[in-house]
Amino acid sequence: MHAKRQHFVPQFYLKNFAKANGDLWICRRRSEAKSSAVFKSNARKICVENNLYEIPSMNTPEQKFIEWRAIEAALSRMESTFALSVKHLAEYDPDKPDTSSESLWEHLSIVIVFTANLIVRNPKWIKTRRKLAESLTRDLLSRGFFSPNDLFELGKNGYSSDLQGIVELSIQHAELLNFNDRSSTMKLVEEFNKMSVILLRAPDNASFITSSFPVTASWTDEETENPDWLYLPLSATSALIFHEERQQNFFFRRISTEEVDELNVYSLEMNALWDTAISGSKTALETCLRSIS
Repeated sequence: MHAKRQHFVPQFYLKNFAKANGDLWICRRRSEAKSSAVFKSNARKICVENNLYEIPSMNTPEQKFIEWRAIEAALSRMESTFALSVKHLAEYDPDKPDTSSESLWEHLSIVIVFTANLIVRNPKWIKTRRKLAESLTRDLLSRGFFSPNDLFELGKNGYSSDLQGIVELSIQHAELLNFNDRSSTMKLVEEFNKMSVILLRAPDNASFITSSFPVTASWTDEETENPDWLYLPLSATSALIFHEERQQNFFFRRISTEEVDELNVYSLEMNALWDTAISGSKTALETCLRSIS
């Protein structure tokens, strides 16, 4: 069974920042080779890990993973919906005569789910959650959650050594694919829905950058659990701000080149979770890196 390269930041999103030929400029965090810190790549090669969402099977050499590619297939189906709504918002312009706002709220609600999905599918989040499987398995066994028949059926189906792996897969499924009130995704969505949203549009001579952890959060009070300011670039030309100053639920704003540069710096300087900075514009990325170095 070959290793499967799985993106934790979807390729459709990364391509929103690329040049027409697909080129992206990237920089790894804390690169020591300053002369070559920024280099060319593409969406296929970045924000990806081999078998990121796969749970190893302890049973047989032939069966390397439990339910191989099941999570990836489900994420791929979700991404098709996300991509349409992100594109709609990224291209939304109330000044164009053929622009309709009828579906704006539907697309915005989907992009809010996408924002939460970007957080929970990141390795820094999902791997931490998966580590709970060992203690949870012991707890479930001690409480008799699995009946003798359950354990017999696991063995009969070739999963006799994979109980902890199955629990780990269940945790991952709940984190990434469940949309009930108890899931991490929907808890984030609930908080984001309380916030007002600003859609920002960059001028022609400016470019938003993004990163391997695209969502940047800020707290005015560090003792509170939930942030009161979120920033998500949608494309090289558009970005979203979520904030708690509930003057109105949504509005559109064109911003200056200087403001785009400030947001680019903010997205890296105030975000400790990114490993790779990403842009279709080498100039925009280098300008930002000089400001934070």
